[in-house]
Amino acid sequence: MYAIENKSYTTALRWKKGEMEALGSLDEPTKEGMLPHIIIPPLSVRDIESRRTLSRDEFSLIQIGRLQKFWAGRPCL
Repeated sequence: MYAIENKSYTTALRWKKGEMEALGSLDEPTKEGMLPHIIIPPLSVRDIESRRTLSRDEFSLIQIGRLQKFWAGRPCL
């Protein structure tokens, strides 16, 4: 069985600061029942922390780091 087959709730998140923090603050049983659809902002958007447009490499590393920090390698779309 695939890890996504037993998920009961899917939400679309625009991956803004509040949405990242809210997702990360959920308890473990709630996280286990979710398969979030995370909509990464376009490369042209200014980064919320550095307040500047990032290069493609910086953007990729930062977004992957945020996914790891707030979702810890669980499946997501």
